[in-house]
Amino acid sequence: YVCSECGRVFNLVTKAPARKGLCDACGGKLIQREDDRRETVAERLRVYNEQTDPLRGFYRQRSILAAVDGNGTLEEVYGRIRREITRGISP
Repeated sequence: YVCSECGRVFNLVTKAPARKGLCDACGGKLIQREDDRRETVAERLRVYNEQTDPLRGFYRQRSILAAVDGNGTLEEVYGRIRREITRGISP
């Protein structure tokens, strides 16, 4: 949700407002952004997959596609990415 007055962003799970439906900063009404709707997110993911599947196939066919687990701290994920890149450029 976003404040219709000041633009402050709220997440009802992780950053809920103190008063339901009202901005903590200015008291403005909170509104749901169009791009926060379940249907909008689902459509974006569908388009993303549709557009990236051919690329994944292209790189997989050439054995230059690596899957990296994105769960963990920034440092952990970065380390996994670096290992895959290093592995890919090593002779």
